[in-house]
Amino acid sequence: MGISYTHIKNNKNNHTLLFLHGFTGNSSVWEDYVEALKDKFNIILVDLAGHGKSESPKTIDEYLFKNQAEKIVKLLDELGIQSVSIISYSFSCYIGLLIEEKMRGKVKNMVFIGPYFKAKFNLFETSILKSGKFIWRYLIPDKKYQLDYSKLKNYENPSLSDTRYTLKCTNTKDLLGSICSLLNNEGLPKLEHLKIPLLMIYGKNDKIISPEIKSLFKQLKNAKIVVMENKKHLFLKTETSKIAKTIRTFLAK
Repeated sequence: MGISYTHIKNNKNNHTLLFLHGFTGNSSVWEDYVEALKDKFNIILVDLAGHGKSESPKTIDEYLFKNQAEKIVKLLDELGIQSVSIISYSFSCYIGLLIEEKMRGKVKNMVFIGPYFKAKFNLFETSILKSGKFIWRYLIPDKKYQLDYSKLKNYENPSLSDTRYTLKCTNTKDLLGSICSLLNNEGLPKLEHLKIPLLMIYGKNDKIISPEIKSLFKQLKNAKIVVMENKKHLFLKTETSKIAKTIRTFLAK
């Protein structure tokens, strides 16, 4: 299947937490969250296509959100998962929604951390998508390393050297393929069907999240919104204890 995953079982509970990381990241970003929650839940950590230890796709279409969602749903079915909560970060929030749509009834609740959704793309972004498939075919893959978060001096406010290291750990074709998948999504999510409890956590100074997205989620009666003061987009590793506690409280309800 090409998907690398870790399955941590807890014999006290048959409910599972599925963690989906963000762009250029990998499943190890959730290590501290696992420590905070593994006493209560089963946990599945997934490396998305071309990220972490997962295989680099053979075709660019394999990066598409819908195709990644289908593979993860197949994995969960093979593992016999009957009850799951999805915890996703940044661009994987859209993948989380697609998984919920395909597994309706089995997904009990969802957590979005710094969700990335975009309604419209500018001319530059559209041109990248149009030329991306052609460029992807002829790029020579770089050697892919496993991103080690301990080597980042400042996760929340990365320096130029931090950014260089992060990009070095991502195969050029995987980077471009993932960007094309971002630009190829279908715009804002349709949330009318989402009746399950939803927790949305985002930084107050996060420029990635538009007012339109904030308004969209505020309209949901089943959504709980937590705003992190003085935070931008990259606070996942610096606010672990606070976020994990918030998630634990949310899931307990």
